[in-house]
Amino acid sequence: MYALDPDDGNHWIYRLMIDARNQGKGFGRKALAAVVETMATIPGCDAIYLGVYPDNTRAHALYRRFGFRETGQIIGGETVLRLDL
Repeated sequence: MYALDPDDGNHWIYRLMIDARNQGKGFGRKALAAVVETMATIPGCDAIYLGVYPDNTRAHALYRRFGFRETGQIIGGETVLRLDL
C-alpha cells in the first residue's frame, strides 16, 4: 500500500506485508523492488518514505539493502526511513 500523503506531501509506502508463513522466501525483496520501481515512475516522486518498528530487524535489513536510511523521526512508534530516488 503506497500513496502521496496529503499532510506532508511525501510519497509513502504505508504497508508492505508478507504473511508469516511466506517470510524468508524472497517475496518481500521482490515486492519491495516492484513497489520502488513503480513509485519511481510517479512524476515528482524523488524520495520514498516508510515506517518500520525498531524491533523488526529483518525488515530493517531489507530496507537498508535497498538504500533506505533513517531520518531521525519516529511516528507512532515506527522509525521513519527514506530512500532518495
